[in-house]
Amino acid sequence: MKYINNYINESKKVEYRVSLIDVLDEEDLPISVSILVENKDTKNFEDWLNKQEGDIFAHANGGNVEY
Repeated sequence: MKYINNYINESKKVEYRVSLIDVLDEEDLPISVSILVENKDTKNFEDWLNKQEGDIFAHANGGNVEY
């Protein structure tokens, strides 16, 4: 039997805040955006996100990633 907490945790999304290298604001600073990832996909996304440091993203924070 599953309890309501199991359903809530399964559908929870993890938020990542990232700064894009090639997209700049009016002050020539990287624009930051939020990315929501399904809880079940965080491991694969974090592996990919870590490989993108300095290529696509100047900064990333969320889940188990911070650079």
